[in-house]
Amino acid sequence: MSVESIFPTTFNYLIASGFWLPTNLDDKFKPFYYVLGLFSWLSDIMLLIPMIMFAVLSEESFSKLMIDNLFFLATLLNWMAKTTYLLIRRSNVIDVAYKCGQKRWTRFRDEKEVEIIRESKKSENFISRYCGTMVSANIVSNVLRPVTSANPEHKLIVDAYEFCDRSQPSCFWSCYIAQSVGFFFAAVFIVGYDCLLYNLILRCSAHFAVVGHRMQRFRQGVTRVTERRYYRDCFRDHQAALIILDDLCRIFAETVFLQFCSSILVICTTVFFLSKQEPMSPDFVSTVVYLFCMLVQTFLYCWFGYKLTEINPKMTDAIYQIDWVNLHNKTKKMIRFTLLMTSRKIEPFDNAFVSLSPVSFINVRH
Repeated sequence: MSVESIFPTTFNYLIASGFWLPTNLDDKFKPFYYVLGLFSWLSDIMLLIPMIMFAVLSEESFSKLMIDNLFFLATLLNWMAKTTYLLIRRSNVIDVAYKCGQKRWTRFRDEKEVEIIRESKKSENFISRYCGTMVSANIVSNVLRPVTSANPEHKLIVDAYEFCDRSQPSCFWSCYIAQSVGFFFAAVFIVGYDCLLYNLILRCSAHFAVVGHRMQRFRQGVTRVTERRYYRDCFRDHQAALIILDDLCRIFAETVFLQFCSSILVICTTVFFLSKQEPMSPDFVSTVVYLFCMLVQTFLYCWFGYKLTEINPKMTDAIYQIDWVNLHNKTKKMIRFTLLMTSRKIEPFDNAFVSLSPVSFINVRH
């Protein structure tokens, strides 16, 4: 089983961005994919460098120009950080994804477990497609802005240094297409990276739900002879789910912190720009769409992190519903130990200086 088959839609985004070499790709096609990755990287670098050159070399105030392009600059820096983290931690991502596809999570014991995993996969596909649709609207609104309204100054998607006379159609369209391609690759990668985190959180939550259900079944038809073996399996499943959660928090901790920093910058600057723009103008519409996408992105980070905090209370309830009276003493000790573990509050990504919760989203929005 390839790692891409675990979260197919999400990995398709990453593959299309040029920054995820498929694990099952034939060796003779790998050079072509490396060319795609290099082209994607150069497209985004050529979107970033002219923007900085324009701010440095322009006669206007450097600080004013940087503020005017701050939300695009924050997005590109966010892209650069996420691509770096993914390339460095590719093996860790593959490892945690394979842990989500272990046989312990595919050997279902009843229809309820099948339903839990099925609903998780539906949610994963839905959130991946929803984010893709949302980012597509963002790409279209920003890419079409320079060509759908009066543009006597021949402005591009973002202000950039003029390497040629943009009043000439060949120069304008070359620069416009180059920026559009770079914007596309950056947006596709960011949605793929974020959806990878969302999918992993959803699957991890589903695994804990499966373990909780197995504990509830503990009192249904389990004989005294098999109770210790049965509960030992539940205990190991719980440990495996905790390992996935720990790996998830360790791999994406820095990304969550950078996401919140960039979100604060982008939200503040876009709201400021909206106050200066004419309502319902192309610039106003594209800025609103961009702001909406950023708010949704930040909300999803907080919401899916909050879902993880609900795991242990549900696990505790499942354990309390077990019929303790007739269990073996050694089995009771294992149950008490698990109960102690589930009494610990889960705070995902707490080492990123940010607590993922609806409260954090409200604080960012304010």
